[in-house]
Amino acid sequence: MIVLQNSVFCLIQATILVIYAMINRLKRIYYADDDENDHFFMRHTIEELFPRVEFKSFYYCEKLLEYLKDEAHELPDLIFLDQNLPGMSGTECLGIIKTSPGWSHIPVIIYSTGASEKDRAEAQSFGAYKYLIKPGTYNEIKSLLGKVILELTAEEQP
Repeated sequence: MIVLQNSVFCLIQATILVIYAMINRLKRIYYADDDENDHFFMRHTIEELFPRVEFKSFYYCEKLLEYLKDEAHELPDLIFLDQNLPGMSGTECLGIIKTSPGWSHIPVIIYSTGASEKDRAEAQSFGAYKYLIKPGTYNEIKSLLGKVILELTAEEQP
């Protein structure tokens, strides 16, 4: 019975989120993470909840920054960054994004497997919208991402 209730709740939540995404014109989400499984789950979740949203993924922050610099590409409406990226960390990447005049308005969420208080405080001081711990199951991922994106899009309502 509980499983059925969770499934119904997820379906209702997904429907509401799709409507909000359309209303708020959420068009692009970028994601930087070095783990292939996390890319799969993030892509699948975004495509399921927001089928009209363009999703781009990157394995390195440096590649994300290169893509953002190319004026031929439109800017994202939201960026998710893993904290533990090879090369430049998620927090370092966040700092560059938030100090760049053309990008500072983009909400950035640090999305990582763990967080020390130091990491959270640093991300917050650099302007992270949220610091999220990656959930363990697909339904938890879908629920968490849906809630956060719903919260973000609701804040953008005029």
